[in-house]
Amino acid sequence: QLTVDARGTGSSEGSWGAFSAREDRDAAEIMTWAHEQSWSDGRTAMTGPSYMGISQIFAAAGRPPGLKAIFPQVPGADVYRDIVASGGQVDVAFMPLWLGLVTGAGIVPPAVTATDPASGFTTFFDHLLGALTFTGPLIPQALLSGEPAYDGAFYAERSPINVVDEVQVPTFLISGEYDLFQRGTPLLFERLQRRGVPVKMIIGPWDHLQGSSGAGLDQAGHGTLQELQLRWFDRYVLGRADATLDSDIAPLTYYE
Repeated sequence: QLTVDARGTGSSEGSWGAFSAREDRDAAEIMTWAHEQSWSDGRTAMTGPSYMGISQIFAAAGRPPGLKAIFPQVPGADVYRDIVASGGQVDVAFMPLWLGLVTGAGIVPPAVTATDPASGFTTFFDHLLGALTFTGPLIPQALLSGEPAYDGAFYAERSPINVVDEVQVPTFLISGEYDLFQRGTPLLFERLQRRGVPVKMIIGPWDHLQGSSGAGLDQAGHGTLQELQLRWFDRYVLGRADATLDSDIAPLTYYE
């Protein structure tokens, strides 16, 4: 199992760019690397909520060898409409708070500093630079009607809906009725289903944190989050027969 800090966060060097084109390529390159390691049998899968769910879409769109299935929970589709300007007006509450929290966490000395001081300090200064060149200018520009306040190339490269047509691997989506991505996740499902990609989605009365943790998911009647993940990966990663998977779990389950 790999848990990877995005470029410019945690103990990863570089500057954070929140789903920049470079970070999107990172996702597929990481999975290619995992596929090639001597300790790997070459078959890989991805799971995780929110930011990690969006990363899965970008990784799968890069078609890395060995990636067999993904399980994104509450991923967004259109960064501008789902997050930045949901309803048409720039969100002055969530966006500055979230960007500030990520940036603030990024300028805490990385954990790797204790065992590798040289790498740790290099990473720390990379993160400081990212705060000055990405997050610092982005928030005031968006709030003062600068370029980031409007839909354009900046958000286009960060929106999974623009690459989801390149995703070929089986995908299981979890969505929430009260999630900030309650619009975006179903759009991803629709595009995948339209192309015949094996895809399922469960929508329930969950907010973002509940959808991320799978709280109450078992009440939809298909098992817990962990049971669903194991069944999905057993079928599409290990290749185990599951003759009742499709009859047990409909393509779309809407649970109230």
